[in-house]
Amino acid sequence: MRKGNSVLVIGCGTEGLLTVALADYLGADVTAVDINVDKLEMLKSFPHIQATHPNDIEPDTFDYVVEAAGTPQSVQSCFRWLKPGGSVLLIGITNASELPVGQIVRKEQTIYGSIIYRFPKDFAESIEYLSDERFDPTVFISKILPLENYEEAYELALSGNFAKIIIDFQNKGEQP
Repeated sequence: MRKGNSVLVIGCGTEGLLTVALADYLGADVTAVDINVDKLEMLKSFPHIQATHPNDIEPDTFDYVVEAAGTPQSVQSCFRWLKPGGSVLLIGITNASELPVGQIVRKEQTIYGSIIYRFPKDFAESIEYLSDERFDPTVFISKILPLENYEEAYELALSGNFAKIIIDFQNKGEQP
């Protein structure tokens, strides 16, 4: 991904929001979509990132589409929004999905799959990004709670309306 590329991130869960933050850090023109308006709300503190409903996206718009929702429908929708010659990165996990093979071939689109945990490379790279003050992780950190509030943290995480819930073992309770 080069500076100025247009990137669409489908799904604003923790992985999707992390992708938004990383693509923004790398200089891409980032748009994020989700059907959950609460998740799109998390992006309001990032004024240069467009957050919208999938129905509001025009076809053939993006150089890269990152699928982070992990549903068959979101995988299929990637190709509608991808420019000819563009690339799709699948990071959401779904068992199966139909692909528009004819379109992929005619438009010379590329599909990549990726999973994290290539230790130690991914770990070292993550530390490097998080150490750089230009990288803003707050988009994917919804709440920081002290250890004694672990039950609340668990309930919030289960609700599906938050990204990363962090437990502060030093009980500082600072919010992003």
